[in-house]
Amino acid sequence: MKNNEFDLKATRCPIAMVYVRRALTLAIEQEFEGNLTIKTIEPSLLRDLSFFAGHFEGKIDIINSSQTDVTLSMKNNWIESNVAIDDELNDIKYQHNILVKISK
Repeated sequence: MKNNEFDLKATRCPIAMVYVRRALTLAIEQEFEGNLTIKTIEPSLLRDLSFFAGHFEGKIDIINSSQTDVTLSMKNNWIESNVAIDDELNDIKYQHNILVKISK
């Protein structure tokens, strides 16, 4: 079974959920089967993902959710990569890691 990672870096909702919907829809259309860890700073993504997964009749299952601290190194990397600006990251403390199982 494949294990993949989708790192949304500093992307916030609603754009973060748009990316997740597109990625999961494409994975199902292409009959991907395996685990995907979605990394996001957006705390509402888990709630939105749960609702979205309900539309796929058991093809998307949320297995686990955890969080890790966002480090200064991560923030600097996002800023240097033009993914975010410093002001957008001031209140960000955690990266949420959502493990999803995709089935055919």
